[in-house]
Amino acid sequence: MIFLVLLALIIFIIYPAIQEIININQEIKQERSALERKIALGLNIKKITRDFEEIKKSIDQLDKIFIVKNHELEFITELENLATARAVTLEINPDFNGQEMGDNTKQAALELKITGNYVNLINFLQALENRPYYYNIDHFNFLANAKNHQQLTLQISGKIYLKQL
Repeated sequence: MIFLVLLALIIFIIYPAIQEIININQEIKQERSALERKIALGLNIKKITRDFEEIKKSIDQLDKIFIVKNHELEFITELENLATARAVTLEINPDFNGQEMGDNTKQAALELKITGNYVNLINFLQALENRPYYYNIDHFNFLANAKNHQQLTLQISGKIYLKQL
């Protein structure tokens, strides 16, 4: 009789309790796994957001290296003002038609002929270098004036970049 009571106790109480514990354990493991994925996703989202903000700053900086299309006259005026401020004469020969590079960007040739004394030429070059836009120089040539050795002519040819913003 005791055996039957124990058997009934095992079959009707202990076995279902063990099954319930096993099921709860599996549900806990699944929930834990789901939470770990959500945490990892949350961390990834935070990292992606940080990376995006850094890239956004870079994009703003990259936009500054381009001369905005249809603002070429402002660019030329800026070059002329740099030359005037540094007491050099400047001849500008741009080709704003340039070569399409895709994504509303264009590479254009720009030739500069700058005349002045050595110090003023160097000052002009430093000012040109400090401009935010890119001017990639292909050719650079100093020429001395036969009549006036204080006067030098600097011929520069290179590429500038235009973008429709």
